[in-house]
Amino acid sequence: MHECLLEWTGADTSRQRKDVAPLYEATKELGFKLYVTTARPKTKGGLVYLRKQLVTLGYNPDVFEKLHTMPREYDDPGVSKVMPVHTYGGRQAKTLC
Repeated sequence: MHECLLEWTGADTSRQRKDVAPLYEATKELGFKLYVTTARPKTKGGLVYLRKQLVTLGYNPDVFEKLHTMPREYDDPGVSKVMPVHTYGGRQAKTLC
């Protein structure tokens, strides 16, 4: 999700990646099954936030076959010095792609 569908523009702001939007539109029109994969934990709040973020970025979340998240039990206690870290409502997430 991060840096793949969206581009960070500031502390807590992002925008749709213009180089990915045409691929999204073409695959949707051709009938491909589309999926979102994120490292966010699978929680109700996390899924609600993900759907709202997709809408804000101009994507219809209902088009996606599935929104894949990490199991709720997954918790990465370490912070990588290599990957950027973003904060969402007090929680930290690393950029993976």
